[in-house]
Amino acid sequence: MSVKVTDKGYARIMRETRRLGKMAVEVGIQSDAGSGSDGVAIVDKGFFNEYGTENMPERSFLRSAYDESKSDLDSVIKRLWGGVIDGKFGAMKAAQVLGQRHEDQVKTKINNGPFEPNAASTIARKGSSKPLIDTREMLNSIRYEVKG
Repeated sequence: MSVKVTDKGYARIMRETRRLGKMAVEVGIQSDAGSGSDGVAIVDKGFFNEYGTENMPERSFLRSAYDESKSDLDSVIKRLWGGVIDGKFGAMKAAQVLGQRHEDQVKTKINNGPFEPNAASTIARKGSSKPLIDTREMLNSIRYEVKG
């Protein structure tokens, strides 16, 4: 007697779900973003704005964008999970779609706020009252990265 095994996708589903389990999607200013035209590390500028300093109010663009987008991201994750299970795409593509979605959400938050207004001295120096937007170096440094 012999047994014939026909795999209708189970092995692929298991492989891709294991890959997903080892992946992380990070969105923000990555450590290799470099320095701005003023010589200050862009990741430091992001940190100072996200959490505030003694002389600058907190202007959270990462944490608040995540909090405001959580239900949308949960919905996207469910659809992407279904796509991986159905064989429409693999784990890496799902992670990239999720990363790009949240990268766009963070950039929208930076562009649209709302944030505490700039001080009069800051407006005079940069010629604009729009917080977090000066040279666009920080905004343009926001990106996603898939790890794992």
